[in-house]
Amino acid sequence: MTCDNDSLTYVIAARDAAATIAQSLRSLVCQTRADWRCVVIDDGSTDRTATAASQVQDPRIRVEVRPPRGVAHARNAGFAMCTTPFVCFLDADDAVAPQHAACMLASIGAADVVACGYRYTDPMLNDTGWEHTPTDGDATLDGLCELNQFALGGLVFRRQVLRGLCERTRTGEPSLFSTRTHHEDWELLLRLTAAGAAWAPMVREALFSYRLLPASRTTDLRPLWKDGLELIQRFHPSARGGDDASRRWSLRALARAAVAGREALCTEILALLGPLAPADADVLAGAIRWSVRRLQTSRDPAACGEFLGWRGAVARRMGASPVAIEAAQRGFDSSRDWSSIAVRCVGLVKPGQTLVIYGMGRNGREVVRAMPRNRVPVAFVDDRPWVECDLPRLALADLGPQHVVLVTPDARTHILAVLGRTRAGAVLLPERIVTSSAA
Repeated sequence: MTCDNDSLTYVIAARDAAATIAQSLRSLVCQTRADWRCVVIDDGSTDRTATAASQVQDPRIRVEVRPPRGVAHARNAGFAMCTTPFVCFLDADDAVAPQHAACMLASIGAADVVACGYRYTDPMLNDTGWEHTPTDGDATLDGLCELNQFALGGLVFRRQVLRGLCERTRTGEPSLFSTRTHHEDWELLLRLTAAGAAWAPMVREALFSYRLLPASRTTDLRPLWKDGLELIQRFHPSARGGDDASRRWSLRALARAAVAGREALCTEILALLGPLAPADADVLAGAIRWSVRRLQTSRDPAACGEFLGWRGAVARRMGASPVAIEAAQRGFDSSRDWSSIAVRCVGLVKPGQTLVIYGMGRNGREVVRAMPRNRVPVAFVDDRPWVECDLPRLALADLGPQHVVLVTPDARTHILAVLGRTRAGAVLLPERIVTSSAA
């Protein structure tokens, strides 16, 4: 039986999720903090989703079956049932760590929303070693308009603040998630931040597991691209910044479409972008690497082939310009696992030298996690003053001949120019390290 003193409601929107919903619910039952409840909205499933959910027998779990209307409607229906001070929205194939509720509720304090790190898993929910921790900069309007770095299930919201963002439908139910975009979670975060909501400091621990499946809504590339452009233009705090962010968004969409073999969509995006500039290779290479790794992790049948054989086709779909060719080369070469890169880096550091990881974004943090411990001294450099890491932090002015710098960000043109003016002993790039290691 649920209690009036419960603190957190998990809202799960589910459709045809009989294979995964029980696993998601069991991750809630295992919470170390007991004052939670869960509402499962079965959005018109044609399989045994509701039955599978009901078989996880816990009085805190409520299952509602509704006609199919889409994920935004299902989440809105679940939110309308919430009465707890805090709410978290999960998908029916997600899972949370046992300490998720306890840690998130302890961390939100007086803020309106708190985010934790998350890990990508394969379809069987096996850990792949691929984790991401958002930064405080990701929670600004500038950061959110660049890219949504948050997993919805890795966020806990103050319910009263969300109520203030709701529109009222003709039936009188609150409409929190927009039904007019394929990015309803991104749109919510933009509205929340634009309204002045306070974000708590990020919880660095990966408390949420994001299961990557071969087929999902995130493969519907054209509406995702178009809707993303609309959100960037609507919410970016500056017109010039919005135009620049829109171009980078289109470059990422081009890379994803090229890896997916969507030639007509590539042609459409290229027509909007015009000629590719040298700096575009940074964004394209990063998006290619991410798309390839997503396919590999999800065990998509397309990933069973030899990815290196795709490089030429991807470059051709992106226009076969020198920029496209360079981006494909970099993207595929750096799509290998970061463990190999970390080991190779350590092997290149000589006695008396320190390995310096430039950039503590997704790539940099993966290198840190994969780094063989106590083999060589390791430090980091990051242009963003708010970024934290357990390693010693250096400034660019500190770099000298004793430092070997591994550049991890995909956007590296400016970084390489800056490093060229320092006294760093050597500068390494991930794809060159992988190439050398394989030779």
